[in-house]
Amino acid sequence: MAKKKTDAAEPAVDVVVSEEAVVSSKVVIRKHSRLDKVLGSETMKAITKRHGVSIIRRASEHHSANSQFIPSGSLSMDWILGGGWRVGGIHTVWGPKSSGKTTTLLMTIGNAQQMCANCWNFAVFFDEKTGEVLKDPTCPCGSFRECVVGYINNEGTWSQPWAQGLGVNTDSLLLSEPEYAEQSLDIAEALIRDGNIDILAMDSIAFMTPE
Repeated sequence: MAKKKTDAAEPAVDVVVSEEAVVSSKVVIRKHSRLDKVLGSETMKAITKRHGVSIIRRASEHHSANSQFIPSGSLSMDWILGGGWRVGGIHTVWGPKSSGKTTTLLMTIGNAQQMCANCWNFAVFFDEKTGEVLKDPTCPCGSFRECVVGYINNEGTWSQPWAQGLGVNTDSLLLSEPEYAEQSLDIAEALIRDGNIDILAMDSIAFMTPE
């Protein structure tokens, strides 16, 4: 350990600098400078020229560092998923019959409807003092956008009371009950291409029987 005394005019204070900390910081800096050398190498230029700039980069610049998540309604599942369902991803919930797949899906939709579709943070819908419903909900980004959810019910087992009990706002849910797989996929593609659907849920793939 190295010790340094302050001026006599001020109260004497020992400033202790850990030699291990100094060595550790030097190692980190050396690692960064070496990676910078790799990023500017001819090998990297060859890789990006052949495969594109987005194919390889510093890990801290990966898009997942800024990902937003929608809670699933289960703390343990959110922990496993790293925060919930990642916005922009395609997710499949698999499990045996009556294992809670639809319940998980409906709880996720209920959570998403309470969030801003711009910043994917939970919005404020009620005045904290009066408890009255706000005309314009507020959120961290300041530009609240309602989350629009499309639900394709292939099983034909939709239960309005059950969905509402799990927190789903059925007034803000677009529900479709197609008769066969081709119809279901056609509706799904049309909704996705329209660009106004934030979440599209299909329940379930197993019941998508071809015409």
